[in-house]
Amino acid sequence: MILSSCVKGMDPYEGGDGARANINGTKCIMLGSVNSNNIYAGYNCTGPYRFTTSPIILYHNIDQRSYTLNLQVSDVQALTPGVRYTFPSGDNEAYISYISDEVTGDNIELHGWLSFTKISPDDTVTEARFELEGTSVSGNKYYLRHGFFRLATIIEKP
Repeated sequence: MILSSCVKGMDPYEGGDGARANINGTKCIMLGSVNSNNIYAGYNCTGPYRFTTSPIILYHNIDQRSYTLNLQVSDVQALTPGVRYTFPSGDNEAYISYISDEVTGDNIELHGWLSFTKISPDDTVTEARFELEGTSVSGNKYYLRHGFFRLATIIEKP
């Protein structure tokens, strides 16, 4: 039970950092540490420009389902708000895996897009919207709709 006091739901629509998406029609929010100084993403500003998240745990409180989401966006030019970056494409990757009874399932490659609403080499917070989907090896479909995150970001400069 001590673990439950170490993590909290982090819904960016309620202010602060976090992530949220409807997964197969069910609202899931990010689980994160109660320590607000945690960094959940990195942005390399030296080219190729690369934004990468730490594994984001998305959790549905009622049915206790958890998913891990990993995102990486890369471009030869600086990443720009309003541009739709597609998955998979070049070095752009998006994966989700299902967590059950402390066993993580296989990574499921996701297809779709991500558009930054806020990203800058001078800002330590990154925001983006996304719509993704994928199918597991066993044929289970995963739809991530109305996705949004606001993540504390470490900026890697030369």
